[in-house]
Amino acid sequence: MADAWATFDEYVAWYSWARTNLVRDATVCHAAAGAATHALAAGGGRDAAAVAARGAAMDEAAIGWTSASYGSDHSYVEWFIWAKDNLRLSDARCHEAARAALQSIAAGGSQRSASESATRLLLPPAPAAISPQRSWLTETVDLALPATRRQPVPSGPASRPVGGNSVGGARLLLALGLWPVLAVAAVASTILALQVLAGAWVAGHDADLTAIIMAEVYVALLAALALAFGGPAGLRDRLAFRFTSAGHLALVLPIWLGTLVAGLLATATLSAWLGFPESNTDQLLGTSFDPLFVGIIVPTVCLLGPACEEMLFRGALYGWLRRRVPLGLAIPVTAAVFAGAHLLPALLPALFMFGIATAMMREWTGSTLNSFALHATQNTFAVAVTYLVLTH
Repeated sequence: MADAWATFDEYVAWYSWARTNLVRDATVCHAAAGAATHALAAGGGRDAAAVAARGAAMDEAAIGWTSASYGSDHSYVEWFIWAKDNLRLSDARCHEAARAALQSIAAGGSQRSASESATRLLLPPAPAAISPQRSWLTETVDLALPATRRQPVPSGPASRPVGGNSVGGARLLLALGLWPVLAVAAVASTILALQVLAGAWVAGHDADLTAIIMAEVYVALLAALALAFGGPAGLRDRLAFRFTSAGHLALVLPIWLGTLVAGLLATATLSAWLGFPESNTDQLLGTSFDPLFVGIIVPTVCLLGPACEEMLFRGALYGWLRRRVPLGLAIPVTAAVFAGAHLLPALLPALFMFGIATAMMREWTGSTLNSFALHATQNTFAVAVTYLVLTH
């Protein structure tokens, strides 16, 4: 693009598009806007730019690079958009508002003082200073404005007026608090209804009732996560339960096989101290071969359980830890909590190894849908082997 102003406008437009159509996380939107602008600069059309933006929004490496390089340039774009949305100023005045906000922050001001400084631009305009500064944004998006038109981007601490989709501790605690409440309410209502409407059936179908209760506990967890993290959109954006690529899904089988072997070796090595492991799947599936029991317990163990556990452990817990502790600590801590939550001491080595693999899958691909695929593969394999043994 010959006109640098048009280039800046393109970047802002794609940032706004990403915030509306993808997620509201500032870092992801910058990654998407940068990819779209690059695609346009390379001669691609709007469709190619949209594809590039969506790809970058799901690319953990692109998001990580954007996060690592985040600075006042990114913040300048965000304050410019904030001024357009909230102050309804002209573009020229929005540039002044962004400059004023960043100058306030550079001087040690808060978000509130920065917004107040920007809001003062509703008063009659003052002549704008000129800055020759070039920055990441000017090089990435080719924002090399003529000296008489360039807007300054003051250096200083970055600020993010745009809301993010990160996992907060309050939301995690809310989900953990809602889960038992919803589970107890669902199970109690079901038992009461069955006792009233089909008391004789309940007396002779303990296994079926167990399968129903187990499914309801997981449904309650899914409902708690959805309520705490903002519904289906929150599960997708905050807990990263989203499709990334077929290539990522293709990694599931080799990673699962490697994890299975590593888990067996770790279990065999530590069995002298932890005892001989007994599969809880054998005990559960061997309870009954009633069609209703099988029809409920198999989808619960193979699909519903893995989906809920991945969103809880690799989505909520890992997402919360990842922004607060180093990667080398977030992965093993998540794996240890996951293994301990199963209350199977003899299987702790295998569960820990599996927790490491799923957390790394989440980190590599940026998606809990991919770690769910790994988890579902493991559980489906265990169910298939168990039924094979039980029926022969």
